Amino acid sequence: MKRGAVLRAAAVLAAFLATGCGSAKSGAGKAATSADGLEFVPKTAIGYVTVDTDFSDGNWDRARKLGKKFPEYEAQRDKLMTQLNKGGDNKMTFKDDVKPWLGKDAGAALVISGGAKSKGHGIIWVASTNDAKAVKALKKGGAKSAETYKGIKTYSAKDGSYSAIDNGYVVLGDDEATLKLALNTKKDGPSIGDDDTASKAAKHVGDDSIVALVVGRAGVQSALKTAGKSGQNAMIAKALKQLNVNDFNGLALGISPKDRGVALDGWVGSGGKTQLPDDATPTLLTDLPATTAVALTGQDLGGGLEQVLTAVGDSDPKVSSQITQAEAALGLEKGSLGKAFGGKFSISVSGSTKPVVALVVENQGSDTKDTLDKLVGVSQLVGAAPTNLTVKGGSGKQVTFGSITIAEGTLNDVSIITNDPAWLNAWGTGATLGDSDSYKRVTDEAGVPDKVGALLYVDPQATATLGESLSKTGLASSLTGKLGSAVSGATRTTMPGAGADGMGDHEMGAMGATPSAADKTVMAKEALTYLGPILFWTQRDGDNLEFHGFSEITDGK
Repeated sequence: MKRGAVLRAAAVLAAFLATGCGSAKSGAGKAATSADGLEFVPKTAIGYVTVDTDFSDGNWDRARKLGKKFPEYEAQRDKLMTQLNKGGDNKMTFKDDVKPWLGKDAGAALVISGGAKSKGHGIIWVASTNDAKAVKALKKGGAKSAETYKGIKTYSAKDGSYSAIDNGYVVLGDDEATLKLALNTKKDGPSIGDDDTASKAAKHVGDDSIVALVVGRAGVQSALKTAGKSGQNAMIAKALKQLNVNDFNGLALGISPKDRGVALDGWVGSGGKTQLPDDATPTLLTDLPATTAVALTGQDLGGGLEQVLTAVGDSDPKVSSQITQAEAALGLEKGSLGKAFGGKFSISVSGSTKPVVALVVENQGSDTKDTLDKLVGVSQLVGAAPTNLTVKGGSGKQVTFGSITIAEGTLNDVSIITNDPAWLNAWGTGATLGDSDSYKRVTDEAGVPDKVGALLYVDPQATATLGESLSKTGLASSLTGKLGSAVSGATRTTMPGAGADGMGDHEMGAMGATPSAADKTVMAKEALTYLGPILFWTQRDGDNLEFHGFSEITDGK
């Protein structure tokens, strides 16, 4: 999709966010099911994004209140509006040329077409309250009159994109053929609204969403047929073919601001062929130490690993042979993983000076202990024999590879693998994550139910502290440097008024030297002080799957 077209649309939306202006009440959730703008989106589109353009409603009021908790919010907002209303070579400004005609909803869709040399093409639509003013804005922005297509006047831009105005909508395609595809869809169909899987999924987007994404099965199937056999599209096609598309019945998600954070709510439809475990209480996560930085809990880890290994092996005979050799070396089959690790599990990272990683699984009788013993026993192949380990209330073993120690133990109802033997004896003692004030507060704010399919917990402060410690020891300096470079590059691209160094032209460009990896880590930690705990969880909806997320935003104190 043409970069210029995307940037123009993004600028309009960013301006709305900054100023709080808008028109008729809509909401991304309502726009996601609207028959108006979606009439331009062909059924073969992979999916579409809609945006709540009533920036004066309560949804965006909450978003702006959250934004104001960040010290740079108002300065960056003012800088953005100055940039948008400054006027370039064509003297076009947001307040005089765009705002007067903007209507009730906006969105964008992605279509893949063109066979072996196919590329992704974008369609953007924005509702107009005054078509004459919209035409004037297009021309002032440099668009030239092109042909009249099926009675509709079209316009071309220097970047190769084409636009038109049709019954209260400004429609833009990243090339002439894509615009005509949108106009033909509006007139003759079929549109993505005719894909039952997309329509059903869209109904699961809440009306309080400010941004919504919807994907339908028809578009995914079309992408599989038209994606090329070489280059990037071949990679996309290969990835999609690993999915059971016939069991995919649509996807939708929405992002909505809340009083104390940002929520994500989504839904994935299934044809009933995929077996989902029942929801359960996340006890193996809540029983973790209160100092836990990152944790994931779920069910049937072994069954999931077995499915992954089977799928990978089926896709490549060489990989299948390697898996068979590994099974022989370990003395176990991948099918035994489902028996050993078929119950609840949690994977966690904690520690303040070095990461302590732990896998906790529900005991499934002797299968769990036997499998753990075999996994640890493979160390003998490299000359590192396991030794017995004293574990309070159970039994264990440990093995050391240089400076790394791996310990496993069985304690009544759970088995544990960790890189810190002391962690085994600490299990079940001391303050737990489930009893911590921060965990109870954020799960209450997010509305996490008592039973979930899976639950991910991230404490940004604890994670940042651990990352800072690693950077001081040099273990993470390379990763931090790459992350810092990526952030710097993104800043150069996106920050209004950014100079060659990625900082703002006036106040930040004069800072001079590039920050060190340690400095970047400290900067990242300071930014994270405004983030409270982050949650992501799933729930069953019959044969379908709901997924939710919540990120708490604080005042940084």
